[in-house]
Amino acid sequence: MPREEKKKEVAQLVDVFSSSKGIYLTDFTGLNVELLTSLRRKLRECSVSYRVVKNTLAARAAKQAGLNELTEFLKGPTAIAYTNGDPVTPAKVISEFLEEDGRSRFKSASIEGQIYTAEQVASLATLPSEEELLSKVVWGVSAPLSGLVISLQAILQTLVTTLDAIAKQREKQVQAQ
Repeated sequence: MPREEKKKEVAQLVDVFSSSKGIYLTDFTGLNVELLTSLRRKLRECSVSYRVVKNTLAARAAKQAGLNELTEFLKGPTAIAYTNGDPVTPAKVISEFLEEDGRSRFKSASIEGQIYTAEQVASLATLPSEEELLSKVVWGVSAPLSGLVISLQAILQTLVTTLDAIAKQREKQVQAQ
């Protein structure tokens, strides 16, 4: 690869490393073109990009982007998955793919600047997505409110029923006089 192409590649990787919310380093050993294409397709559906990188260029880019800790994981065949969306999505998609195939593996990840080991990344894949977490929070907040509304409705209904009974009783008293 000519020197100018290397500089351009490093600049692109610096941009990826500095602007992505989630960056995952994977080892793609044993994956043929068909399997890589399948993985890329699944990731693309979730707005995640996936590309094979040269370790030396990726290490330079990681250092320039301030992710020095990633350089120790840039050994052997390396591909990166990166996204600006939900940073846990790539972990989920790649983990599902790993369960099906088993030949690839995580090396490391950087999520919003925090570096994770392969074991930690595997744990991240079991977390619910951002949408699921938000819906659980909304449900958690709305459940007590729903209970309060139901309780207040019951109190109001009891009050109305009691007032109606008192009104009927007074009406009977007035008619009896």
